[in-house]
Amino acid sequence: MREKVDQQTRYSEQVQRDLEMMPRRIDNQSKALFNIIAMRDNKLNIELAASSKRIAEESRLDNLLSVKLAKATADVAEQTRQDSAAMKTIAVLTLTFLPGTAVASFFSMNGMFNWEPSPGQSLASPYLYVFFVVTIPLTIIVYVAWWYWFRRVQKEFQKNYETSDFAAVEQDLMKRMRTATNSWQMTGRQEKD
Repeated sequence: MREKVDQQTRYSEQVQRDLEMMPRRIDNQSKALFNIIAMRDNKLNIELAASSKRIAEESRLDNLLSVKLAKATADVAEQTRQDSAAMKTIAVLTLTFLPGTAVASFFSMNGMFNWEPSPGQSLASPYLYVFFVVTIPLTIIVYVAWWYWFRRVQKEFQKNYETSDFAAVEQDLMKRMRTATNSWQMTGRQEKD
């Protein structure tokens, strides 16, 4: 029986040591788990940083493309303005000569000029002044009518432009172009808007 008591005593002492070691084991296991979690968290943070870097690079490239698009649009607008100036010049020249041409055609049917005059007879009719009396006011009337029409079309366009979303889109685009060099601020502003 003594042997059994000694065996039980050793067993109790062993259990006592195991119980004393248990907090250390729990602490070590807790630290190991914490380290594993921290390692995974660090890995996720690294992946997140890499993703953020890719997103930032894509955003930067998108901003560069937007700036290039804005420059191309400005170039097209300038070319359109030059074409418009050329078309206005053609329109003004047409407005200048068309009334006179129409009046000259009308008067040529009535013998305003005698292309085969007899001796002592003049080539032009004594009523040639009527051509100028009719042509000059007619040209002025055509210019005034054109000017009023042009102004009305411009005002209509401006009114439609201001009431449409184009003005807001243009303002937003200009704001983006001003901040295109700083993609973080631009992204932050977009999220707030």
